[in-house]
Amino acid sequence: MENLLTIGERVRLKRKEAGFTQDKLASLTGVSRQKVTQIESNYIKPDFDFLYNFIRVCRTSYEFVLEGMETDKVRDDVKAKPILGYSELIKLVKQIKTSGSESQLDELEEMVISILERNHTLNDKVVRLGEEREKMLHLFKSNK
Repeated sequence: MENLLTIGERVRLKRKEAGFTQDKLASLTGVSRQKVTQIESNYIKPDFDFLYNFIRVCRTSYEFVLEGMETDKVRDDVKAKPILGYSELIKLVKQIKTSGSESQLDELEEMVISILERNHTLNDKVVRLGEEREKMLHLFKSNK
């Protein structure tokens, strides 16, 4: 049976199956919400960087997104492209801590923990739960 869905429609379908809003998907893939909207509306074609990260965070396959072919193969072997380096992340945490914005700090802490738990690539290294996670959590706990 021929798949009549467009790439944009398949992106929307997999995003919704993963339980992500357009804003959340944009954040996870390093693009703007407007770009996600344009891709899903078939106004623009997704670029390689978006697809690379999308496949990983939505746990789908290139075959489905590009060709509409269902496959049992989930792309766990693909590591997400770095969006924010480890040193930049530490600077951002420190900057938010000095600004005194508790809600921003709490939101950033949740993001960092989520990233660390998903073993995303940061600064060309896979950050695993362990020493790096403890360093980041220590940053949040000190002077909070």
